[in-house]
Amino acid sequence: MKSIQLIEPAGSAHSASLLKNINQLSEAGFEAIYEPLKVESSWPYTSASRDARLAQLLSALNGSVDYILAARGGYGVSDLLPFLDWHSLKKVRPKTIIGFSDITALQNAVYLQLGWQGLHAPMPGSTLWGHHKEDIDMLLGFLGKNHPWSECLSLTLLAGQNQNLVGRMVGGCFSVLTNLIATPYFKLTPKENILLLEDINEHPARLLRFWNQWHQAGIATGFKAVVLGRLTDFCEPNEYTETKLRLAKQMHLVSGVPIYSTESFGHCSPNMPFGIGAEAILDLNGKLGWTIR
Repeated sequence: MKSIQLIEPAGSAHSASLLKNINQLSEAGFEAIYEPLKVESSWPYTSASRDARLAQLLSALNGSVDYILAARGGYGVSDLLPFLDWHSLKKVRPKTIIGFSDITALQNAVYLQLGWQGLHAPMPGSTLWGHHKEDIDMLLGFLGKNHPWSECLSLTLLAGQNQNLVGRMVGGCFSVLTNLIATPYFKLTPKENILLLEDINEHPARLLRFWNQWHQAGIATGFKAVVLGRLTDFCEPNEYTETKLRLAKQMHLVSGVPIYSTESFGHCSPNMPFGIGAEAILDLNGKLGWTIR
């Protein structure tokens, strides 16, 4: 039986949804391990105090479970990264960290520091879990079997020229990863050359400001391709397609990097899993295949 430890390194989970979905995990044949944290009244924006969240995270990272599944995102993961003993963690058996939103700070840091691959995927402490059955079916299908895990995303080119690439994928929440720039937790190498980005409640101009920061920090041009996932609530619904295209053209103008699009992942359904640190192949037809081994 595969074991899953649920953690709350960021915001508090929606308790009714989490308990219901933990039961779903158990019914699917997993050993689901969860110890609730107590909200710190002096700082109610995270699931608990920094020390309590850190202790829970360290227990999961150093433990014997197969997978670490974040209950939900929110705020707070970057608080914990400076207190992880990266040297000691290099001696620990790698584990797949699953989640999205604020959890992408942890996933990308762990991949770039330790080589542990992660899975950008739905979280059970959110009311969104299960809104798109295919998301959950794919996630549970991956977790129920041994590696390799493989999937393919169909992309649309919005700006630049089609590329034929072989490399590694990184990415996740655009604003969260922007806040890691110039920290020790987001040091990229040339092999991480496909970047997937999504976000919620960020104005198009603010997203372009993020990309300007990536470019001015010397990071943007290191990628061979960028994939924009769903950008939730960043404009009026009837203007979405045009606004996303406009943003892609501006991002390409800044960096010269080809910008692709898909609506298959993001903060809202559908939220199809993709691998962080996964081996990736992008072909001239816009098919992005990825594998976690």
